[in-house]
Amino acid sequence: MKNGTVESDVDKYAVVIADSRELLRNAIAEKLTKNCDVDVVAKAADGYSAIKACTRLKPDFLFLDMSIIQPSAKQVLERVSTQLPDVKVIIVANESNFHTACMTLSQGAVALLPKSARGSDYVNALNAARRNFSYWPTEHIVSLAKARRKLERSGNVYGLSAREVEVLEASVKGKSAKEVAERLNISVRTVQTHKYSIYKKTDCRDIDGLSVIAASFPPG
Repeated sequence: MKNGTVESDVDKYAVVIADSRELLRNAIAEKLTKNCDVDVVAKAADGYSAIKACTRLKPDFLFLDMSIIQPSAKQVLERVSTQLPDVKVIIVANESNFHTACMTLSQGAVALLPKSARGSDYVNALNAARRNFSYWPTEHIVSLAKARRKLERSGNVYGLSAREVEVLEASVKGKSAKEVAERLNISVRTVQTHKYSIYKKTDCRDIDGLSVIAASFPPG
């Protein structure tokens, strides 16, 4: 059923699969074709091919592996979500931690699957998205509920203090610990303590991840 009408063979949901591994692309395509009323219209091994396929074919769904490059999956997600908002993006992530969940959700993804997901998980994610539901690992549902409480208390879903937000925003702009300390009139040791706390609370491992989080905050 699509748009309230019975689908024919030429009116199936169109799917693009973007994954760097040919074996997995083919396995996902076979599972979805066999169990869902879909047509896999393209398979992409890199970011450029994924964007090109989505732009040309305007599929209903894009399965996007977060490890693809040229350009990165984050860039693909941003471009597709902005330019093709009708395409529902289902993310497949090597590390499906809470940070990844928040990032993909904020950038327009409708579902998140770990690399360890079974074929049935791909089918369930697509079926949920067809019905305008999201599909997330169970542990992230609990985390999202906790994040809402943090948002009510601190103004952000990570529970960062006002000072930690200041340190975060200065750090992602390329400021050194010494420069941040001078700007905020605190010691370098205090800056380093705040940075440790920020990484722990956000579950980030690098400055790129922190940059995505900082960009999601409303302008001060």
